[in-house]
Amino acid sequence: MAAEKLMTLLFRRKNYLINPKFQIQFLSYMIGAAAITFVIFYSAKIIFFLKIQQYLTSIGIPPTHTLYEFLAKQSKSMDVLFLIAGTIELALLAVFGILLSHKIAGPLYRLYHDMVHNAEGNTPKTVRFRKGDYFLELADAHNRQLERFIK
Repeated sequence: MAAEKLMTLLFRRKNYLINPKFQIQFLSYMIGAAAITFVIFYSAKIIFFLKIQQYLTSIGIPPTHTLYEFLAKQSKSMDVLFLIAGTIELALLAVFGILLSHKIAGPLYRLYHDMVHNAEGNTPKTVRFRKGDYFLELADAHNRQLERFIK
């Protein structure tokens, strides 16, 4: 329920999937990188607890000792923490990935449509990007080029 409210507040009145093919692929790369990172850290956790168990065995502590039970509980606690952290990370990456890709895809979408508009013989118009968008220099370059052709 709280996630739905957050998404509604973030995405009201705007279409954040301007170029779904690009944006979903972009998001997939981000989530893929996060998954690889998660696997690496989870593997490190497993190795850490295995090394502790090996050390305890090497110094002669029997497997029935309560220390092994304590380690098993701590390992399970870490599993829960990893699951919670991974879920939070995935949610944050999804939101920030869409917002970031929107700042990339939006300007390119605007530039493309204005170029098509101009190419169809319509009255040429300059391009403006939103504050905070990426590739602001493309709008400036397009507008300078347009000025040259209009003269």
